[in-house]
Amino acid sequence: MLTLLSGLIAGCASQPPTFGDRVLADGQNRVEIARQWEQGSEAAKRGEDQIKQGRRQVDKGRADLREGQKLIATGNAAVKESRQAYRSLAQAGEAAVSARDAGQRNKRLERIATRWREGEDRIRQGRERVERANERIEKGQDQLRRGQQLIDHGRDQMQAAETRYQRKTQS
Repeated sequence: MLTLLSGLIAGCASQPPTFGDRVLADGQNRVEIARQWEQGSEAAKRGEDQIKQGRRQVDKGRADLREGQKLIATGNAAVKESRQAYRSLAQAGEAAVSARDAGQRNKRLERIATRWREGEDRIRQGRERVERANERIEKGQDQLRRGQQLIDHGRDQMQAAETRYQRKTQS
């Protein structure tokens, strides 16, 4: 009895798949191929979105960099002018003889000191802006690299799916 049962089981297992089995297997395989292609397409779209974001980041970073450099340049110019004005005033100050002249000299010194401080503040702000700009540019470039990797991966997936499909339809 056991031999008969194992013979029946072996006989069922060795039968070729029916037409329905083949169609069902082919359908499942095509669904897998389609799913693979869609995943690749989605990855490529996400990559394109990342590249757009990365470009915006880089562009904003470059604009900030230019602004920071302008702040530094105007700050340096203000400090340089203030130094020159201070030197001129210091040389002329020795000739001041009256209290009124000394008071006017002090007011001019205060204006020079204020412009000097403002120049130093612009330099500091410019440096901070340049630093933030460089960070933004670096982040944007990283997004560009990751986006391109996603696009490449997605295209590879899509190509692999198309190749699988062509092999299936040719067999």
